[in-house]
Amino acid sequence: TILGDCATEAFSVLQVLQVRSDTGSSSSPSRAAVQEVPLPLIPYPALVRLSLKAPPFRLEGGIEVKVGKGIPENNLAMATLRKALQGQREVRTDGAGGAAHVGGIVHLEVVLDKAKSPESYVLQIREHEIELMAPALAGLFYGVQTLRQLVQTGAHRKELPQVLIQDSPRFEWRGLLLDVSRHFFGAEEVKLFLDTMATFKLNRFHWHLTDDQGWRLPVDGYPKLTEVGSEGFGGRQSYTEEQIRDVVAYAKERHIEVVPEVELPGHVVAALAAYPQLGNRDVEGWQAPAGPLDHFGVSDYTLSPSNATLAFMEKVFSTIGRLFESPWVHIGGDEASTKEWSASTAARDFLATEASSGGQVQSFFSRHAGEMVERTNKTVISWDESLHMPGLPESSVIMAWRSEDEVRKALEAGKKVINCDQTTYYFDHYQGPHDSEPKAFCCLTTLQQVYDRDPMPLGLNEEQKKLVLGGQGQLWSEYLPDWKQVEYMAFPRSLALAERLWTAPARIWGFDEFKARLSERLKDLDERDVKYKSPSNAL
Repeated sequence: TILGDCATEAFSVLQVLQVRSDTGSSSSPSRAAVQEVPLPLIPYPALVRLSLKAPPFRLEGGIEVKVGKGIPENNLAMATLRKALQGQREVRTDGAGGAAHVGGIVHLEVVLDKAKSPESYVLQIREHEIELMAPALAGLFYGVQTLRQLVQTGAHRKELPQVLIQDSPRFEWRGLLLDVSRHFFGAEEVKLFLDTMATFKLNRFHWHLTDDQGWRLPVDGYPKLTEVGSEGFGGRQSYTEEQIRDVVAYAKERHIEVVPEVELPGHVVAALAAYPQLGNRDVEGWQAPAGPLDHFGVSDYTLSPSNATLAFMEKVFSTIGRLFESPWVHIGGDEASTKEWSASTAARDFLATEASSGGQVQSFFSRHAGEMVERTNKTVISWDESLHMPGLPESSVIMAWRSEDEVRKALEAGKKVINCDQTTYYFDHYQGPHDSEPKAFCCLTTLQQVYDRDPMPLGLNEEQKKLVLGGQGQLWSEYLPDWKQVEYMAFPRSLALAERLWTAPARIWGFDEFKARLSERLKDLDERDVKYKSPSNAL
């Protein structure tokens, strides 16, 4: 068959499943709803018109690749396409004309159009020609990812069905967070992660670089941060500036923004072990940490509101501004204990000169960190605790993690927001029964829970919906001691998230239909030697 066993299975599922509407309700499928045979693509495109009875595009006999102007020779989309068509004869031609060919033609074109999403594309497969057009290189890259999935699903890779695909993402922020503080993962492992993200059109990599258990970011003038402060469970481990630049460039080539996070004013034990003068040293009984925290949980240690701390922060954010191209910087802002500040005379005296902080220490840090980030022409992102006190810049973005209520509160405050709700999007949670899974954090978050959850809360007005940038899965690494465990916890839940962030609700037909397509796409993970939880064992 043209589509193979997966599409046949998907069609049989589609005829009996319930169709999810935009409002989240369910009803019996209409004739229009069941006449489309889903292709085994993840995430599923916005529009698919499949011609089942038309002659297929043959992948035998050589393929001519025509590349329009504006597509660099070394563009990753080209390398991805060549790999997908491995074994086929390729001739690159720019513009009209070119060598004679045997077999079909693949024509790639970027036609600049600022009115369209730069991540959108149109892919049309005819009997003798494949045409892929996009308004920017990002859309071309994503269109090639879709074509690659089709090629790798074709009947023994010999033919493709005639189809028209018009595609564009639902949300602009489709992210994953990787915590490299609790357990460290090297630059090469991070790049493996980026490869898999790009395969499924995820486009924001949130790099959690500092926490109580380890500081991984080199900072000008503060060498002990990556000496004393990086001495974690695996020994002394951090990134060099060259490694960071390499990861940023690698991500950029895959149309992924790397969003760095430095935690403050809490989660700073590693920093204080390196530079005790940044702590609240006048508190009775205060002792500098002997090293980064060697256990998990929330510490009472915080930065002191002082000139020394401000100088430190200035260096941190200027270094980030120099190393990272992302327009966003995450400043943490969560779980900051007030215990030390309440007992510190120096903190109270210093704040007396900071009228705009209103006496709230966290407001002091939000305001100064925000100003420093904005001086590097970047936008502040913060966890949702910071929303509940003054200090954040007007332009700041909120990551709502404690509940969906925090998404709504951010919207009520007129803030842009990213849905990171821990009940669904914390991928350090168990995926199945505790007695059959590796040690994980607290709760159960199954593949189906992730897929069934719409990142857009119900009941929002149109203006509020515009402020929801998207969503993000979190991989906190307390119980992720090695790279294969990171992959196991990330996949396939991240694939479910990728689809819900890309695909409009009208194109979501239910978990059973998704699982039918997923069975084919897991071969992409197998090809990359990515470890994952088998969905046959998922709840």
